[in-house]
This record gives sequence, structure tokens and C-alpha cells, in this order.
Amino acid sequence: MPQRRILANVAVAAYVLVQLLLPLRTLGQDFFDTEGYFSWNMFANEYSCTWSYTVERRGELPRFVDLREHVREPLVLHRLFHRDSLPAVHQWLCENVVERGGRLRASVRCAMPPEGHVDLVDTTADDVCRAEGFAVLPGDR
Repeated sequence: MPQRRILANVAVAAYVLVQLLLPLRTLGQDFFDTEGYFSWNMFANEYSCTWSYTVERRGELPRFVDLREHVREPLVLHRLFHRDSLPAVHQWLCENVVERGGRLRASVRCAMPPEGHVDLVDTTADDVCRAEGFAVLPGDR
């Protein structure tokens, strides 16, 4: 009987240990895996983006918007420059940075070897906040 109880206690302890250790994997994932995309990074295309956001108001000089002031971690900026996430970024900028009566002008250009440069935003849009799709150009990337 005592041996059965010891086995039961060991089984319960092992179960509790597993339940406690499983969440720790996600906390260490960014440390051990490259940005959490371990197996996908070897297929990822490397690119760098140049960007410019300005807020314009009638009778005032254009004001440059530095995204680094609005992002907690500066290294996260490269995650914003994707066609699927840019509309949400632009919407947030329109709601939180552009004052009433102002216009947001944007330019996002990414170097994508070997093709060259790809524009992600319609630079001819007069106001990103009022443009269709927040002025993000359609494309396959």
C-alpha cells in the first residue's frame, strides 16, 4: 500500500511539474528561437524599409511623425511594414496622432532583393486617413 501511494504521489508531482513548465516555454521562445519564427526564418526574405510620415495642417509647417516614439520596442518597427498590418497602423495614426483638420502623408518603401524597391503606400494620396485602404497599395507581398 505505501508503495502505491508513493507512485501516486510521484505521478501527481510529475503532472504538476509539467503543467508549471509548459508556460515557461513561451516565455523563453523569443530568447531561444529567432523572434519566435524558428523554422520559418530560413525561408524569410530580408528587407529594409525607409519610411516617412508627416502631419500637415493648413497654415502650419509639416510635422514629422517618428514611429519610434509610439512603439514600445524599436525592434518591432520592421513588423509594421507589411501590407496586412499597415492599414491598422495607419488607422491608429489617424485616430491618435493626427489632430482634427490635419492630413497624414506617408511613404513606405522597402528594398527587396533581387527585385529592387517596392512601394507599400500610395505616395500620391493627399490624406492617408481618407484614402481607400488607408493608402496601402495592393500586392502579393
